[in-house]
Amino acid sequence: MNYNKTREIYSDIYKILNDFLLTNKDLESNYYINGAKNILTNKVNIYIDYTNFLEIYRFFYPLLKNALNILDLGCGLGDKAVVMKQIFTLSKIYGVETNTNDDSYHKENLPYKIFERIYPTMSDNFNINLSLYDGYNLDFSNNTFDIAFLYAIIEHILPSNRKNFINAISQKVKRGGYVVITRCPRYYSLTEFIARKFKLGAHQWVLKKQELLSLFDEDLFDIMVFKKLSNIPANPAKIMNKISFLLIYLDRFFNFIKWPFSSDYFLIVRKK
Repeated sequence: MNYNKTREIYSDIYKILNDFLLTNKDLESNYYINGAKNILTNKVNIYIDYTNFLEIYRFFYPLLKNALNILDLGCGLGDKAVVMKQIFTLSKIYGVETNTNDDSYHKENLPYKIFERIYPTMSDNFNINLSLYDGYNLDFSNNTFDIAFLYAIIEHILPSNRKNFINAISQKVKRGGYVVITRCPRYYSLTEFIARKFKLGAHQWVLKKQELLSLFDEDLFDIMVFKKLSNIPANPAKIMNKISFLLIYLDRFFNFIKWPFSSDYFLIVRKK
């Protein structure tokens, strides 16, 4: 798993998306479609995603050749499910997106109405399973999944609902299975502070360490990996793409000096 491979995967998804738009021209200027294009072409964002997937690849390396059931909860377009399929080639990947949302913007502009139209195309082209759910009741039996993957999800859930959300997911994970939390924005993130200060699209909710860890009861989960990742801004994409080479090296330098104001949390827990 390397950065260029991640760029290649995203490029393949971008091509499929463009082919889809040829017969769905009413979506060409849609906010979520443009957002997906930005994610798939933003070199800094791709690098940040790569660093998260590299952590996953390294931790789960002994299991990569196993036939697992993997849940990508809150899968959006399905791009992360595609990457997971490339990592866990023999596994079944189930990407599920909610048709509800707690944060204020997405509550008024529900993305699922767009994504549900492209899911058949994504599923067929990449051998994954994409579907919708009501945000509360996952249509899977308990103890179904070996890994539940939550990419940039926790921060969009009303704080008072998060514990119940995690409890519902844990029921679907097998004993000895894993929950992976990636790109969860930190309270002490410098990029979040700047975005909030200058109104550049900061998250409505950000988390402190204990807020995240307290979602997983010690008698039910073991913490396997907990670290800070990502030290650089990915947006605005037009600017960041031009200086992506510099930003990538800057991120590596910040990791080396253990920069305390990293953007995201990365967490893997194992169900007892």
